[in-house]
Amino acid sequence: VLRHTFDYIYPPALRYGAAALARWRDAEEGPISPGEFIPIAETCGLIGQLSRQLLQQALDGRHMA
Repeated sequence: VLRHTFDYIYPPALRYGAAALARWRDAEEGPISPGEFIPIAETCGLIGQLSRQLLQQALDGRHMA
């Protein structure tokens, strides 16, 4: 599913956990809002796979250079 670059934003820790917010960064279009790509992933039936891949990348630190 992920053939695009996502940026991760780490807001201050929540009371009982943490959060990572994914932001899609396209080389030609620039930043793509989650308000745009999430509904498309849901409509296409790809939201589960997208969520798993984003979570795995956030945990692995693969997005960090």
